[in-house]
Amino acid sequence: MNSPEPYGRLNELIGRVCDDEIDPDELRELESILSNEPAALAKYVETVDLHTMLHRQQGATELSSPSLMLSPTETSTRFWPADAMAWLATAVCISLIVGTFAGMGLSRSSYSTRAKLASVTGIKSHAIATLSSAVNCRWSSRRASHFEGQRLSNDSLDLESGIAVIRFDSDVSLTVEGPARLDLLGVDRAMLHAGKVVFSGMTDLDSFTLETPLSKIQDYGTEYAVVVDSNGHAMEVHVFDGSIECRTKQPGDASTHLEAGQARRILANGDDQIIPLASDRFARKAVQSASQDQSLMYSESFDDQTESLSLNSGEIGWVAPWQDRRLGESTKSGYTLTPNSMKWNSTIESQSGNRLIISGDVALSRTLSEPIRMDADAAYYVSMLVRQLPFAEPESPRNWTFVTLRDSHGHKIAISPKGMRGPPKVIHNGSTANLSKKLTNDIAYLFVAKILAQQESEDQVFVQIYGPEDSLGTVEPLTWLFSTPPMYDDSRFDEIRIVAKDTTPIEIDSIRIGKTWSSVTAGHLQSGEPNAGSDASIARITKPRDLKVFAADPLHDDTFK
Repeated sequence: MNSPEPYGRLNELIGRVCDDEIDPDELRELESILSNEPAALAKYVETVDLHTMLHRQQGATELSSPSLMLSPTETSTRFWPADAMAWLATAVCISLIVGTFAGMGLSRSSYSTRAKLASVTGIKSHAIATLSSAVNCRWSSRRASHFEGQRLSNDSLDLESGIAVIRFDSDVSLTVEGPARLDLLGVDRAMLHAGKVVFSGMTDLDSFTLETPLSKIQDYGTEYAVVVDSNGHAMEVHVFDGSIECRTKQPGDASTHLEAGQARRILANGDDQIIPLASDRFARKAVQSASQDQSLMYSESFDDQTESLSLNSGEIGWVAPWQDRRLGESTKSGYTLTPNSMKWNSTIESQSGNRLIISGDVALSRTLSEPIRMDADAAYYVSMLVRQLPFAEPESPRNWTFVTLRDSHGHKIAISPKGMRGPPKVIHNGSTANLSKKLTNDIAYLFVAKILAQQESEDQVFVQIYGPEDSLGTVEPLTWLFSTPPMYDDSRFDEIRIVAKDTTPIEIDSIRIGKTWSSVTAGHLQSGEPNAGSDASIARITKPRDLKVFAADPLHDDTFK
């Protein structure tokens, strides 16, 4: 800049952005300054970085201040935690930086544009929770869309309808039933402005605090439900298990201890009433629906295949049949189809279908009708059944087997039930993670991988392996068995391969790729056990009632009856 005056104006505009007070005209003025003055852009990034650092050093001591809370009647105002304000400020210059990079003609395949953005802006992911289930969810058009498997930061969620399960990194869950408005404030804190929420979990933290316009609720190893009317004038709390401490925000700050089986209604005028427990009014778990099947993108069970794998019918998502990439070489791929599909977690083998057995050298490929896009915000889930057969002869020390997603540039995500040194591993564009021991022979294992693609954060691949004694949850696990290091990747994987080198016989069956956990795992849940799983937070199930919209008058709203 050529004069000190614009610096003063720049600092003023940055302050207004961070305080969430900037208006549209001022925002356009800020963008104009940043686009025309390179020095201003550099100062902007430096100031935002300093602003964020100071907030982190000071902590979040002011988050509970009434002056910062969203008024229940002022729906146009949004609550902004400190870190969120800083990251929002940085977003103003992202479009400018993107335009600069676009003008440089960077190749998507050579180096990730998002990696360059991160190196300039210093933006890092500060995720505190995972959207572990989203059944029939419709989000407000005013807010960014959300997807199952998404990592969530300090943010506001506006759910118009449906049921969403938010799994915090502190190992507690909130099952949110739309319509609802919720702020995520930390791994141990959230603010419910309106709607229904069921809290569940046993956390190692002292407690989890759920705020409402009328109260603060702290749990002690609990399952409880809270409902707040659309204006924040009335709320109810129902305790299903454990106990809670409910402190009102009325003058005098009264505190009430509630045990399992108790419920209370709190009104804005200060009334506090004992009411009957009503557990059947709340969605205490995200139930699966028929529409979830639409999230399954690809399926290969080998049931309708011929010995040559030449058919392209009977399965989901494929463009063409399997191709043997070793045709024309001295030997073709070593694979065969054998009757009876594999079963996981069952001593009874299927009496129908087929399973694939591979041995020696194998190179099979099949084209996807829709690519797995790492350049967009999405989560993809991959599952398959694997069993390594007993083999009398000594293994080659350099044998391996992979199921791989690839693009035309050779980028890949490869999942191996048996790596070169024996244990399972996963590789993402060269970065590797693996277990420390091999799988046991002649046991069917269920592999489930999550591929998390994020536009503004690093991407990552997670893997979970379920043995016959393990329980399969109805939502993704809080922690995964192993995962690749985070990296930026803009690949578009449009091909799947099954490849092996000198491998001893391995059975592979039921390969699935989908956009939700349930789309690739539901078929493996034990019959008659719809809630099979080891997660305590989802073990208690009540069928949710039909969704209802909040009435304007809480005292005459069916939600409170």
